[in-house]
Amino acid sequence: MISTFMGLETAKRGLSTSQGALYTTGNNVANANTIGYSRQRVNLVQTSGFPTVGLNSPRVAGQIGTGVAAETVQRIRNSFLDAQYRTQSNKIGYYGAMSESLTKMEGVMNEPTDSGLAATMEKFWNSLQGLTANTENSGAREVVASTGVMVADTLNYYYNSLTNVQTDIGNQINVKANEINTLISSIDQLNQQISKVEPHGYIPNDLYDKRDVLVDNLSQLVSIKVNNVIPTDYGRASDVATGLYNIELMQEDGSSFVPPINLVSVNQTGMVGTSKVEVSHDKTTGMVDGLKFGSKTLTDFKFSESYPV
Repeated sequence: MISTFMGLETAKRGLSTSQGALYTTGNNVANANTIGYSRQRVNLVQTSGFPTVGLNSPRVAGQIGTGVAAETVQRIRNSFLDAQYRTQSNKIGYYGAMSESLTKMEGVMNEPTDSGLAATMEKFWNSLQGLTANTENSGAREVVASTGVMVADTLNYYYNSLTNVQTDIGNQINVKANEINTLISSIDQLNQQISKVEPHGYIPNDLYDKRDVLVDNLSQLVSIKVNNVIPTDYGRASDVATGLYNIELMQEDGSSFVPPINLVSVNQTGMVGTSKVEVSHDKTTGMVDGLKFGSKTLTDFKFSESYPV
């Protein structure tokens, strides 16, 4: 009788667990084209045998297996590949923006062409040579004067056009700084939501995915290092819980600033806060001359690996 009853319970438990695994598979299929979605799997564990040890335990030949249970639903994600992706994404952001800026300047310089600075200067030197051979010739003097005006006009055009390009890049830096601050705030909010779920033993995979998408976007703008932190007093957090993200700003060579600059700061006691980006401008020219992260101002930082300050 006991073995029949336990057999039915084991079968019911197995069917229920398999149904839950099918739900997860269906969720994977439904989100196959969802940006940032990480495939999930159900981790199955063997349940405790029957009977347990005790004075009132029934006398049987040995413990009977009671089947399987779903322990956790875990994302299939590789933190090493995440770090590699963010490093390369950071470089793509830099070289892409650099290429865009150089293309704008190339359009202004317009070299080599018949109307560029080199051609204008050549005409000016030729007119001077002509004047040297005919110093009393008024026509030669007029040619020198007119080509000199052409040189001045060309230089003024270059100056004004390059200044406009510089101003445009400065405006882009302001836009990117606002974008960085928005991402930092969103990541911090997701950290807070995750910190309310994980201590209860749950795995908030959807929140993890949303946070990783934001971190990936942030890596395109600044060089960062992500550390997973699980606070000391964190309830019944699962062993596969990702924890909270501490996001550190890194230098161009991949080393830390001294002292470290944390855009999103987390330690063993929990969340500490965030450091927002502020753009500083030269009081005379109005051009960008530095970036302030929290209390630290950087004047030679390659902003977002995109626009060097």
